[in-house]
Amino acid sequence: INISNNPLLANLNGLASLQGALTGYVIISANNVLTSVSSLSRLTSVQGTLLVSNTPLLSSLDGLQGIGTVG
Repeated sequence: INISNNPLLANLNGLASLQGALTGYVIISANNVLTSVSSLSRLTSVQGTLLVSNTPLLSSLDGLQGIGTVG
């Protein structure tokens, strides 16, 4: 999943049905008005890379606390 360069994206509500383990990568980058990743709260692991960067309005990673393993 690559969520990058979306200047009007404020949340990830459309991904709320994702759950369990993801194979591959999750990249959340350069989303200038993204304020929440809480919709990812049902994920338990990312079997690859997890990267969150360049999201200036994202003040917490609440929603990612259920991810127990990455890699």
